[in-house]
Amino acid sequence: CGDPDCTDHRHHHHVGQKCGDPDCAVCHDEHEDLINDSLVISHTRSFSPGRAETTDSLREKGIKTFLRLGDLVSFEGVVAGHIKGVIRTEGGGLAFSLTRAGVVDVTELGGWKGLGEIRAYTMTVNVMTLLHADITEEDIFALMA
Repeated sequence: CGDPDCTDHRHHHHVGQKCGDPDCAVCHDEHEDLINDSLVISHTRSFSPGRAETTDSLREKGIKTFLRLGDLVSFEGVVAGHIKGVIRTEGGGLAFSLTRAGVVDVTELGGWKGLGEIRAYTMTVNVMTLLHADITEEDIFALMA
């Protein structure tokens, strides 16, 4: 903060920084507010759709879900954190990762390529960001139904 009389150093800095460092543009409790406003959630849900899913349809639903979540927690296209998740089936799965808005990395797990019709699956989603958003479990899984 640069104030020589400042004695309020309860806030968090990166390692080695002290209030008044030229690289620090934040003073007092603003770092604490950033930590308090963070979002950490994890939800798992099992699905047994009325009609079978394909690997392509589940991949697309997963990507749309992650893009939507990224939009909810990004600021100017930046996700200050990450959104990770996995779809598990009996024979394989997909892992999803979003660390920047608009880009979802997808990794096939196990025998995903050889799966035919998918009658049941489980999806787990973890969101850890410094930007708080009111995201409910229903918000997370709405596009998967």
